[in-house]
Amino acid sequence: MESPFAQHLGTNFVPSDSEAQSIRLHLRPYELEIDPHKVLISPVRRLPPELFQEIFLACLPTEHNAIMSVTQPPLIFGRICSGWRALALSTAALWASLHLPLDYIFDKEIPDAPMTWLERSRGAPISLSIVGAYNKGRWWERAELKTVVDVLDGSAYRWESVDLSFRPDEGMLLLKDVAAPNLVALRIEAKSGQIEQMQLLKAQSLRSVTILLTSGDLTHSIPRFPFPWDNLTFVKFKGSGSVGGMPPPFALALLAKCSAIIHFETDLDSTFPMNLSVHRPSHSPRCVGKNSISYLIRHLFMPSLRTLHLPRAQLTSATPSAHDAFPFLGDLPVSSPLIKDLRIDLSGIAPASLLPTLRALTSLKKLAVHEQRGLARPRGPAAERITAQQLIALLTPDTTPPSICPVLEELHIGDCVSVRRDADVLEFAHRRVDHGAGRFRLLVVWHLGAGEVIAPEILESLRAKGLTLRSTRPVGNNGPKFTPWTGTEKYLLQLDLGV
Repeated sequence: MESPFAQHLGTNFVPSDSEAQSIRLHLRPYELEIDPHKVLISPVRRLPPELFQEIFLACLPTEHNAIMSVTQPPLIFGRICSGWRALALSTAALWASLHLPLDYIFDKEIPDAPMTWLERSRGAPISLSIVGAYNKGRWWERAELKTVVDVLDGSAYRWESVDLSFRPDEGMLLLKDVAAPNLVALRIEAKSGQIEQMQLLKAQSLRSVTILLTSGDLTHSIPRFPFPWDNLTFVKFKGSGSVGGMPPPFALALLAKCSAIIHFETDLDSTFPMNLSVHRPSHSPRCVGKNSISYLIRHLFMPSLRTLHLPRAQLTSATPSAHDAFPFLGDLPVSSPLIKDLRIDLSGIAPASLLPTLRALTSLKKLAVHEQRGLARPRGPAAERITAQQLIALLTPDTTPPSICPVLEELHIGDCVSVRRDADVLEFAHRRVDHGAGRFRLLVVWHLGAGEVIAPEILESLRAKGLTLRSTRPVGNNGPKFTPWTGTEKYLLQLDLGV
């Protein structure tokens, strides 16, 4: 192929518009031959299959099991080219997780699809989530369901993680005799009567258990579940609707059974009465009821505890009495001195309790607090509750390193009502950064009251020092009412405060 511009090749010659057009016309007859050759030498063709497999696996969802949709991994890999399809079908780990909504199976009339999917996983451990058909009447009596159940039963020896959600619950009993000897994690959402019949509960390999009761009672149901209690490291028992929480002594008894426990989460019976003798000057001793959290804090000894998230207080009176302010945090540094992540509700905590607690928790890196909205100040000095304003003052350092929470990295304040001036927030932020040896890096304040927005240049100056400050206030009447982010505030708050 002889070019009319051969004398300019390899030089810095810049063609004019007309000359550039001539070059395009010269190359056009050869494009049909050149382009296929370019494809042959493209870098992507030279990647080893093992690298493609790693890329495919990295595309799988992490928040849930793989979905039976051709627009999602792994099925989408079979729609690119024959080579990708063959590679995807030969990669067993791609098919080792499956979300199985039975409604979808029945609507599409594909009862054999789970078998095809699981066959592709070969001998790999399987993660399954199965959702009962909510809208199909007595779906558990359908003939095609037997095909699905037989496939699941045949693969049960490979089950590693299983999530069962059935309403109505009767359909789950089709799996009641299925044994999974290698099951590690189990989550079930159903009635207690159906759950206790499941053979899955007896797997000695179980380490993680999550039970959500849709009816029944935690206190009476949980003891009937034949878990390998000594092996469990993660336990979560929750109730929905009318299902009541556990009395604190019962929760402590369960903890005692779980000798290997790392994470324990449950609903507590907030009405459980605990009598405690309190002596006040010039008054005779008086017995007052204390809440479940106070009881647990006083009776738990967990010297290796790193994370403690306490639920928000439920103060029933609009004008709390002195008995609502209970300094139950006082024993926390003794029982759990290594806490790094603490979430508390400031309502009901006296300043005299929080100050020594924070001073003693020298490993604390993340502190998240709420202020109780809509409650009047307690009556009397003995009923004083600490406010977010007082907390900020306590944490504002005068020395390097700070004397209170010296390694603090994050502070989150939700439903903030007591901090009126952003100047107080900024003073705390600057002094914490200046005295914190570069550790303090995130401050989040969710104000309930309207106010001025902190100037962007101030936020940028803090960011230059390594601190991200988010100070959020309600939008005033004259501001925009709807944005593309309207309604996402609660999700942002959950992320920022870990609720």
